[in-house]
Amino acid sequence: QLGAVMNSRAVVNLPLNTRDTYQLLQLQPGVQSQQGYDLFAGSENAGVVSVNGGRGRSNNFNVNGGDANDQFIAVPAVQPSPDEIEEFRVLTNTFDAEYGRNSGSVVNVVTKGGTNSIHGDAYEFFRNTKLDARGFFDGTRPQWNQNQFGGTFGGPIRKDRTFFFVSAEDREIVQGNPSDLVTLPTAAERNGDFTAGP
Repeated sequence: QLGAVMNSRAVVNLPLNTRDTYQLLQLQPGVQSQQGYDLFAGSENAGVVSVNGGRGRSNNFNVNGGDANDQFIAVPAVQPSPDEIEEFRVLTNTFDAEYGRNSGSVVNVVTKGGTNSIHGDAYEFFRNTKLDARGFFDGTRPQWNQNQFGGTFGGPIRKDRTFFFVSAEDREIVQGNPSDLVTLPTAAERNGDFTAGP
């Protein structure tokens, strides 16, 4: 089998725009992003990638061994938060027949589990207008505030036998779109006199 494994430390510490774990697919050899919002040609979703020249719809996604595919458009239906991932494995070639289904790649995500000790974390990632640069053609910086916050919590239910682990994440985006300069009509033009104009 050909592929790669990323542990939880790499998944959490590598920078991810919008914290989408499936963006890490593009770090693997033979994997190319397919940009463009089209049902057949590509998608803006990070999980839609071409593996070894295959179609973007030819990938198989599993979370904890269960099917995590959107059957209609063949994109990942379950996207775990980076903080709840224990291991991220991508098989790009000659994978076992047990996986079947698709010819592109097999993406296996294993989530964390609880332990005998209580553990967890809370976090917030933000992007702010004051931290952004102004576009070359923009007169002002358009508003862009992005806040992603959440946390994880795990522990024992019954020592050495039963454990729990939960994770939650939310994202709030406030985005302004820049526009070209708009010329407003003068007072004379509002009254129907267009003789002063071109």
